[in-house]
Amino acid sequence: MDLPGLGENFHDHALLINPVARTDRPAPDPNMNLSEVCLFANSGGWPVPDLQIGFVHRAQFQPEPDPRLITALPGLVRPLSRGTLRLASDDPTATPLLDPGYLSHPSDVDRLIRAFEIGREIFGTRAFAEWGLKEVTPGPSVGTRAELDAFVRENVTSYFHYAGACRMGTDNLAVVDPELKVRGVEGLRVADASVIPELPTGNCQTAVVMIAERAADFVRRDLARKG
Repeated sequence: MDLPGLGENFHDHALLINPVARTDRPAPDPNMNLSEVCLFANSGGWPVPDLQIGFVHRAQFQPEPDPRLITALPGLVRPLSRGTLRLASDDPTATPLLDPGYLSHPSDVDRLIRAFEIGREIFGTRAFAEWGLKEVTPGPSVGTRAELDAFVRENVTSYFHYAGACRMGTDNLAVVDPELKVRGVEGLRVADASVIPELPTGNCQTAVVMIAERAADFVRRDLARKG
């Protein structure tokens, strides 16, 4: 089915994993997992928080984990950038063509820099000073707008919250309708994050569960109507 909106509107929560600091002594063991706290913040003018700063002690992102390393995880949870997902050929086993479009909107760069700055401000608090915390990457010498811009662009990565390429809606660019049915295809629904028109503020697992529950409701309803 040739749907013009299919593969459009691809987006993801952008994330930085390289703001790393070292303490004088090892951090205590986590109680549940490596990321137990996060901050939601508003960069200004948004009706909801658009930034999420996670926190991981005993950072495991390094080739050799060091119990004295901790990292802030500045993230952009209301991205304006959009990418595309395309078929490479008519071979269903061929790897699709993905252009995630990270930071293609100037506002996303500005706001991710602000998220990094908030993470740095947290690292600079008295509570961390008591642990002898010192910034490792990018290092305290990196501070100009141009340096922060380059750092963000070189270190942006995925939150693995891919969404939007099968957007739900009622317009001509929508791929699925409000009951998750693929337009023009009989008996086919999509029930995952790809139908979300715009990612929620924060991790999207709960939203995906809700979408799946609604899809199950629709299927049960349709079966009941058929008797």
